Amino acid sequence: ADNLIVLRVPTVYFYKSKSTEVYNFNFTGEGRAYGIREGRVFELRWRRPSPESMPTLTFLTGAPYPLKPGNVWFEVLTDASSQQIHGSTWRFEFELPESMPVPTPTPKKRSP
Repeated sequence: ADNLIVLRVPTVYFYKSKSTEVYNFNFTGEGRAYGIREGRVFELRWRRPSPESMPTLTFLTGAPYPLKPGNVWFEVLTDASSQQIHGSTWRFEFELPESMPVPTPTPKKRSP
C-alpha cells in the first residue's frame, strides 16, 4: 500500500456468551492514529463526528494529513492494543478489552 493508516478505536464488549464474543468498535468521535509511508511514521488524530461522516486525519497540530497518491490500507486496533517503539522500529499488537459489561439481555419477540 502507498499509505498505511493505523486507527486506534475505543472498543467494548457488546455481547458475550459461552460461545460468542461480539465487540463494539466506536468509530465516532476522535482518537489516535498513525500514518506510515515511505519508511516514516506520523502520529495523527482521526475525527468522525457522526456515523454518517467521513473520517478525517490530522497531524497533532491540527493540520490535515495529506495522503500520498495511490492506495490506502486501514488497520483498525482497539484502544487497548499495545504499541512499542525501539529505535526506528514500531510494533503494534492487537489486544481485546478485558472488562466485561453487564450481560446483554436476549431480545424478546414482539407481539403483532
